[in-house]
Amino acid sequence: MKTSILSKAIYYYKILIIILSLVILATPQYTIFGKIGFIIVGLGGILCLWDLFSNRTFLKAKRMIWLILFLISFAITVVLNYKINLNLNVMSFAYSTVALILLYPNNSGSKEEVVKEMFHLNNVLLGMTAIMSTIGFVMFITLFEYRYNYAEGQDYIVGWSSSGNRLFGLYSNPGLMLTAIAIAFTFIQIEVSKHIYVDKTPRYFKIFIGYSLVINYICLLLENAKGAYISLAVFFAFYLFTKFRVKGLKDNLTTIKNWGRGILLGVLSTILLFSSIYVVRLGLPYIPKAYYYVESLITGENPEIAEKYDNVDIERGEIPDEYGSLTGRPQIWERGMEEFCKKPIFGWGPLSFNTIKVFEAPLRHLHNFIVESLAGVGIVGSFFIFFFLISALVELLRKSFSRKFADDKYSNVIYTCIAMLIMFAVNSMAEVTILYMTRLSVFLFWLYLGYTITLLDDGKPSRFDKPLLKLYNLLNRKKEIKTVNEE
Repeated sequence: MKTSILSKAIYYYKILIIILSLVILATPQYTIFGKIGFIIVGLGGILCLWDLFSNRTFLKAKRMIWLILFLISFAITVVLNYKINLNLNVMSFAYSTVALILLYPNNSGSKEEVVKEMFHLNNVLLGMTAIMSTIGFVMFITLFEYRYNYAEGQDYIVGWSSSGNRLFGLYSNPGLMLTAIAIAFTFIQIEVSKHIYVDKTPRYFKIFIGYSLVINYICLLLENAKGAYISLAVFFAFYLFTKFRVKGLKDNLTTIKNWGRGILLGVLSTILLFSSIYVVRLGLPYIPKAYYYVESLITGENPEIAEKYDNVDIERGEIPDEYGSLTGRPQIWERGMEEFCKKPIFGWGPLSFNTIKVFEAPLRHLHNFIVESLAGVGIVGSFFIFFFLISALVELLRKSFSRKFADDKYSNVIYTCIAMLIMFAVNSMAEVTILYMTRLSVFLFWLYLGYTITLLDDGKPSRFDKPLLKLYNLLNRKKEIKTVNEE
């Protein structure tokens, strides 16, 4: 009974995380809304302790030994650097613990239950992002813009940025690729829904999915984040490559034909995506103009407002020359490696770099997961987390490329999730998307990595899993003996 209650509590906690994380992204940091993070960490901590003293599900998770060693190393890093941004690094450690110990392990039960849970969580995510993107699109149409300074050198923008020529909408940073994530999850939901609506897909669901795809795609183009474009292109390339490769296996195509078709479709999807981005963006500036034209017919013309709408430009503002290539990221990475060389073993703590200024702006992170790990948690922590991620990715790709995978009931869900995970990994080469930060992408990455591994699980533990499985069985056996004695 306790396990059932805990599983339900974790399920509702996952829904709460999606909602609260989006609320955080819709507010500036260092405001009262930033305190929402404490709610996420506090409730997550309670559930982690509950699991520790009851079911201990995390001990059964694949490769958990490496994540536990990583968290131990991370804790040592925080202690060694207690004089440097202690509060921020403790919060980063707490968020990471919730993601790795609570969200990554499978608390849902069977594969069927996992798919059902994915369906409900996807609906929450797509519903929230569709609402926020709709509001953002209305802000673009009306050219609504509001900004205020919430920290030194940091402006918070709501709506359309006339100086940067890009849409912020309700998101504090358009570079967080929330719209790209929503598009990827729309395709995941399409594949998941095939296992929910077996006979016939309801019309309202089709409308919901279609609207989510269109509104997030439009806002993606208005946000003008090239990293999001590239990440989404990678998602579609892998998604279509694997989809048609699996179809080819079922149709008994030769290996050369099968791989050739998959690669060709992956390349064509990239060309088509960037072509559509170019073409659709040509027409977007006319939308606010059409809005003003209709408004002027009702209220009369206003010369000042007319000039504002006549000069709508959605080409991103010029980047300063000193930034160089990749919006100044190479300079940030170089500075990060300098910090790594000063403390190579355990690092400084992943959120210890906001006192460093590059181009006169304080850094919140180092815009690269590898550099952030090396400088933040040092060689020791980086080894554990890199080994886990690389081995997990290799296993996912190895299993998904096998002939047996083509006949798997959930193969369509699995390869779409893998495409999404690869999209996150690619984006992490220019951002810090999958760990350390208080971002929705961190929770989604670890949650869906756990789902994907569960759906691909063949029930055979690796040699790295056996020590924790023995501990799990030992602790549960003692628990059963204690229960019997009490009775």
